[in-house]
Amino acid sequence: MNQPTERYPELDILRAVAVLAMIGYHACFDLSLYYGYNLSIDTGLFRLFARATATLFLVLTGTCFVISWDRTAPELRRNKYLKRASVVLAGAMIVTLVTWLFDPETFVVFGILHLIGVAVFFQYLIRPLRRWNVLIGALIFSTAMFLPTGNISTPLLLPVGIMNAGFSSVDYYPLLPWLGPILIGMGLGDLL
Repeated sequence: MNQPTERYPELDILRAVAVLAMIGYHACFDLSLYYGYNLSIDTGLFRLFARATATLFLVLTGTCFVISWDRTAPELRRNKYLKRASVVLAGAMIVTLVTWLFDPETFVVFGILHLIGVAVFFQYLIRPLRRWNVLIGALIFSTAMFLPTGNISTPLLLPVGIMNAGFSSVDYYPLLPWLGPILIGMGLGDLL
C-alpha cells in the first residue's frame, strides 16, 4: 500500500502556535509558582489562555489521528495504536512519579498525557463514527457543568472528571470533558 506523505502546512502552523502558547503559559506558571510573581495564573485571562491552548492541542490530536489512521494499512492499525497508547501512558506515569516525588500534595494524577494515552484506545474504537464525532465531542465537552464535585469519597473517579473533596493537582485533564475536543478534532478531520 502506497502511503501518502503530504504534509498539511495549516496543521503544522497550528501545532507551532499550540507549542508556543504552551511554552508561554508554562513560563508564567513557573514564574508564579517558583519565583513568587503575582500572575493569577488560575483565574481570568491566564486560565482562559491555558484552556484554549489545551483545547487546541486536543483538537489537533484528534485531527492528526484521522490523518494517521487513513495513512496506515488496516492490518497494522491495532498494533500501531496499542504501541502509541502504551508509550504515551508510560510517559504519563513517569510524569506522575516525578511530580509525586517533588510535590506529593499536588502531583499529576490524570494530566493531559494520561488523557491522550487513554484517548487513543477510544479513538480506535470510535473511528467508524467519523463526522458524528463532532457532535459526540461537543456533548462530552459540555458535560463538565453537570459533574458532581466535592462530596465523592473515592479518588477512583478522577479519570472521568468526578473529584473528591480536597483534590488538587498541577495538571488535571479528565476524560469528561476533555475527551470532547479530541473527538471534535476527529470529526473535523473527516469533514475537512
